[in-house]
Amino acid sequence: MIRSLDATGGDYRRLAVMFRWPALVGGVVLLSMAVFIVARGPGEVRTAGPAAVGSPVTSTLDGSVNADVFVSVDGAGDAECRDAAGSLVSTLRFPIPADRTIEGQPWFGTAAQVEVRTGDAVTCSVEGADGGQILLVHRTGLVRMLQAALFGVMGLIGLTFWLIGVRAARRTRGVAS
Repeated sequence: MIRSLDATGGDYRRLAVMFRWPALVGGVVLLSMAVFIVARGPGEVRTAGPAAVGSPVTSTLDGSVNADVFVSVDGAGDAECRDAAGSLVSTLRFPIPADRTIEGQPWFGTAAQVEVRTGDAVTCSVEGADGGQILLVHRTGLVRMLQAALFGVMGLIGLTFWLIGVRAARRTRGVAS
């Protein structure tokens, strides 16, 4: 025979009481991770290069990353990057990355983005940048801010479950006495 399982309000209260301390610990850990990420800073920039335009740049970045192509010559045109086999690996990226100063030198953004893996070499040619240098820049700020937001929201949800568990425990004690 199959019996029907009906949950009562008391069952839900016991569940909230049972998980209140793990919810507190999880919420505090996740909120501290969010604070650590924000305190560390959103503008972490990792680079590969610089190298002369037309010569290969070997990626020293960990894993497979999307990197923006920057050039040292102001007013340079379109950038095109190819892998060791000669296949086109660059794509257009919108909006175009802004010009910026990296390690004390001015770099000018192009509309090109390239996916590189550790140890892969790409050769980039840039219109109007003869004699210039290219730099592959991987910006992790947006990813880090999304991680901080996710950890913060999940931490707040954990603290909310903790508060619900505390209130349920007080109600259970009040009913028992």
